[in-house]
Amino acid sequence: MKIRRVKIVSVLLAALVLLPMTGCSGFLKKIAGKEAAERLEEELDFFYSDPFFVSSDGDETPEYTVNLDSFGTELVLAGLTDTRYVLDDPVVNDGRDKVAIDVTFTDVRVIGEIPPGTQEDISGFVEAAPVEDIELTFELRRKKDEWYVTDMSGLRDIFIAPYEDLIYIDENGMPTSFYEPFFEDITEDCAWYDPIMGNPMDSRQISTTQNLQAVFYFNRPVYLVFDAVLLKDGGVVSQTEVVVDGGTTANCEFWDGGRNFTGGSYTVELYYAGGLVDSSDVLTVR
Repeated sequence: MKIRRVKIVSVLLAALVLLPMTGCSGFLKKIAGKEAAERLEEELDFFYSDPFFVSSDGDETPEYTVNLDSFGTELVLAGLTDTRYVLDDPVVNDGRDKVAIDVTFTDVRVIGEIPPGTQEDISGFVEAAPVEDIELTFELRRKKDEWYVTDMSGLRDIFIAPYEDLIYIDENGMPTSFYEPFFEDITEDCAWYDPIMGNPMDSRQISTTQNLQAVFYFNRPVYLVFDAVLLKDGGVVSQTEVVVDGGTTANCEFWDGGRNFTGGSYTVELYYAGGLVDSSDVLTVR
């Protein structure tokens, strides 16, 4: 009987010791969760004040880049003003150095497939877009007694990225920024022209010359300003601006300042707003 009583007393003493330890652990987890949640709120408030610069670790380097013009920026800011966020209860690991928090963003505009249009057209499509609540999970880690959010890029995905894909056109139906499908649709061909006869060349070889000319063809009238780049053996040797005002060809003509273009392999690349529209075949200068 004495042995059994001793065992019972030992079990009770062990339980009494573990109880406060368990309660203390839960209390410390609550503190860690509260601190992490406060840190996350700081980051989210900063995002709402400046969604185009986010850094979760105190560094001055943005966590993501943004490809928007001034009008797209206005659309993003307008969409943000209608949203709010709500934090769920933090989930803290046993080591109290990692916390996961679900955040619900309310009334987020869901931008689907919007056809190219003027700024007025695009504004109408965006304002008519449906809204829904979107949930993101943020992970925070403790580093040197400070909490930081490991990844904020989810904010870019739902609030910024959809606006980067919008395509604007002007009164002539021309894109105001590079839009690859548009140029794939309108470009037809490119021909090298004989510098003396002024007509397309059948051959892809020519003797040393002071003038090189390539012409790009379109299947509709174009109202755009292009940049034409002449390359020799892969290196840039000349560049010129080509204005097409209602025409169906882009005439790219290059002169070497009174000197001859020497032997090598030449190509012309046509660019609009930094995007490659088309490139010529190789012309060999002997």
